[in-house]
Amino acid sequence: MDTILPARPDARHGGRPKPSAQVSNRTGALQFSRMLGLGLKMGAVLGSMRWHILEFDAPLLAYSDHPVVVWPAGVAIAEPSATPGLAPLDAFEVRVPLSPEVAVLMTWADVPDEEVPVPVDHRFASELNAFLIAQADEEWMHRPGPEPPLVEGPCEPLSREFEPGYGLEAFARSQRRASAAKFLHRVRNKRYLKDIQIANPKWREA
Repeated sequence: MDTILPARPDARHGGRPKPSAQVSNRTGALQFSRMLGLGLKMGAVLGSMRWHILEFDAPLLAYSDHPVVVWPAGVAIAEPSATPGLAPLDAFEVRVPLSPEVAVLMTWADVPDEEVPVPVDHRFASELNAFLIAQADEEWMHRPGPEPPLVEGPCEPLSREFEPGYGLEAFARSQRRASAAKFLHRVRNKRYLKDIQIANPKWREA
């Protein structure tokens, strides 16, 4: 990819020329490798959470340039708003739309993942959409047609409906979460990863 530089020196460089395209490309490659390493670490953590695939019978879900919604631990009720950039280990739940009809809900509950999609009532689409749109950086979108439903007023975590018995105590003592935390600690200083570790729910069935 070509690096486009401004035609005149930037004042922040004191009138000196900008770095060359070669330097810029090298810096970009370094940033990309760091981002890739971080992505693998976060992927391992998210993969260690319990997943629910939520399936709607109509294209009700919106999407945005910041589609991952994190619900912080310790927050019982909240208005739709931009969520802080929390690490997954500090998330009580994580929500991500996958298509106009499908979303994934992730928690730290110590039970195996749901093996089949969960049919979901339309009212949950309005909660997913409200928080996703509230935290969009510049753009959000939806499939052409009617506007997506939006809830008004405060909401509780979605896991209240899909994760019986999951609360702050279960979050704090989650062995899934503890396993993910150990993995992150082990690789905290590594830039490149040869493999990743994902918590295996079968330990509950032994």
